[in-house]
Amino acid sequence: MVSSRRIVVAALLAFSAACGGGTTTSNTNATSTAKTDDAYLQMAKDYVATVTMPGTPWTGPTTGPTAQPRKLIVYVSSDQRNGGPQGAGDGAQDAAKAIGWDFRILDGQGSVQGRTTALNQAIALKPDGIILGNVDTQEQAPVIRRAAMLGIKMVGWHIGPTPGPVTDPPVFTNVTTDPREVAKAAAMYAIVDSNGTANVIHFKDSITTISTAKTNASEEVFKGCAGCRVLETEDTPMGDLANRMPSLATSLLTKYGKQWTYAIAVNDLYFDFSAPSLQAAGVDPASGYPRQISSGDGSVTAFQRI
Repeated sequence: MVSSRRIVVAALLAFSAACGGGTTTSNTNATSTAKTDDAYLQMAKDYVATVTMPGTPWTGPTTGPTAQPRKLIVYVSSDQRNGGPQGAGDGAQDAAKAIGWDFRILDGQGSVQGRTTALNQAIALKPDGIILGNVDTQEQAPVIRRAAMLGIKMVGWHIGPTPGPVTDPPVFTNVTTDPREVAKAAAMYAIVDSNGTANVIHFKDSITTISTAKTNASEEVFKGCAGCRVLETEDTPMGDLANRMPSLATSLLTKYGKQWTYAIAVNDLYFDFSAPSLQAAGVDPASGYPRQISSGDGSVTAFQRI
């Protein structure tokens, strides 16, 4: 895991936009002639310089209790197409192999029902423990409570808006960076890169509490940037981005044209599926606008684009 003070925000030079089925929140006062305060802009520059520094050596614990042998652990992924939970699952699988545990991965396939089904399948296996990979605790609260009542131990990765123990539904701990700090870094990056003139569209999936927390935190940052504007906030579910993003990109590009200079999404998947529309629009991958910033994990596809 990376420290919230060492978040590297990848600016992905691409377009994104909204299509049918999502929810749009628009800012009707989108044009600004105001100038961002010099002190605020300098603060943003200092912040970005800090969070994009190379990570420091590991300072956490290097010892712990002896692992118990012969355990069955099930990893329930929110969506194996998402590089975040996929990568966390790969790491958990490596650890289980080293310990000697039996390890299974179940894929929630990017939908609420898919995650519910995967969790129920995990419970049916009668495991010693379940690892929740980016499975929102509030979304799946009834199933998680049932697992806890059956005595199944659970830990999570990115399962809620704050790190540490989760009381309801009961999960031993949530291993995560602070999503609000990740979102702050993404917003500050746009402010610095634009020299305080960013016109932004946010993309979120309100099904998850982490997504909403990120978007709210990012919008708060832009309130301090007088020369910036949030044009819209698009609420578009991640489970259907492959179908939505081509027309999403075309739609907002038609609506805003060159006025739209930055897109900030809670996950790289929003940008992964916009390539056909970007190519059709003739966007220069090195210098084109809008520039896209993911306040997410950094998918394999995203790094390949960079």
